Amino acid sequence: MVGPRVLVVADDLSGAADCAITWVPWGLDVVVALDGTADVAADVLAVDTDSRRASPAAAAAATCAAVRRHGGPACRVLYKKIDSTLRGNVGVEIAAAAGADRFALFAPAFPAAGRTMEGGRVLVAGTPLAATEMWRLEGGGRDPDPVAMLTAAGLRTVAAPLALVRGGGLAAWLHDRAAEGFRAAACDAATEADLAAIGQAGAALDRPLLWVGSGGLARHLRAATGTEAAAGAPTARRPSGRPVLVAVGSVSAISRRQLAALAAQPGAAHLEIAPDLLLAGNESPAWQSAARRLDATLADPARTAVAVSIGADAGADPAIRGAALAAALGRMLAPRLAFAGGLVVTGGETARALLGAAGVAGLRLAGEVEPGVPFGIALGGGPARGLAVVTKAGAFGSETTLAGCVAALLALPS
Repeated sequence: MVGPRVLVVADDLSGAADCAITWVPWGLDVVVALDGTADVAADVLAVDTDSRRASPAAAAAATCAAVRRHGGPACRVLYKKIDSTLRGNVGVEIAAAAGADRFALFAPAFPAAGRTMEGGRVLVAGTPLAATEMWRLEGGGRDPDPVAMLTAAGLRTVAAPLALVRGGGLAAWLHDRAAEGFRAAACDAATEADLAAIGQAGAALDRPLLWVGSGGLARHLRAATGTEAAAGAPTARRPSGRPVLVAVGSVSAISRRQLAALAAQPGAAHLEIAPDLLLAGNESPAWQSAARRLDATLADPARTAVAVSIGADAGADPAIRGAALAAALGRMLAPRLAFAGGLVVTGGETARALLGAAGVAGLRLAGEVEPGVPFGIALGGGPARGLAVVTKAGAFGSETTLAGCVAALLALPS
């Protein structure tokens, strides 16, 4: 089988999707795969290695395996998708994807989502990453210094300051640094124009390249990707008369504000489930009671959206029980996708757990609700087959983003 023209390797599902959506408007067939060992025919293949919470050794091995399996001669663009806030095993995964030959061009900025990099440091809406809630919850006490992360992983790294990115000489500078033995360049970027300059410079580099970034840099790789394919975006549909199911696994403050705005919409219902109830398992009376309440709400003809979230108490700390809670929420919601008119899921870990529990093999991407918030069609068997699915990183978007996601699915043809 001929491999993909573009291979995206991501450490979580929502990240894989919000990066890969870039190529849909360019006429390419784009699939996000939950299983990196599957052979999928697509112009663009985004593989979720599910390695954000893995050990560094396991994360590196999963990344290397995905590149070896799918990054064959047909691959024009190899893209290591990282979290724009540097969570996960960033350094070792980049080193594994780069291998012995590729030069890593690193630019994590995503200006449309409020993420920039200036002075070699990531900013979130102008606030240094180290001072944000998300880094406090998931940074593990580390210093979020990109150059240090890459250097510690064995890649000799040089910083490309904003003045250089904007000065017009970045391509020649990258060529010279690579010739001197550097293995990576960490590039500042604060605007779309900055990312475009990085994309142009990378496309001109005369050596094997590993693109590294969030969904932001990917949007500026049209020249590197090459000629468009003839395929058009697939058409997503909505089963009529069924509410959109919204699964909120993220406990970030942004997600909570989005959830409150959605719950205030006409026809929307919100069910919050305590962490201990989820972890008690489906044999417990409390779980069964919550499941019956959920079933009744989904069956209510007055409902257009039913949001289910994990209670934001100490038991929901993602650094302690995040994976277990995501898996439990997935087990509760997966059978109920058969009664949903669409799915919105926020939090990559939750998205993978829920779709995996429902037997979804991947998503064929169809469009974007807003920058960084894609939707696609569920592939595989099970209750979610053919369902329109929106995936959103937990800390992405404005207060109205979740409500906008629901509105977008309700507007799909039935």
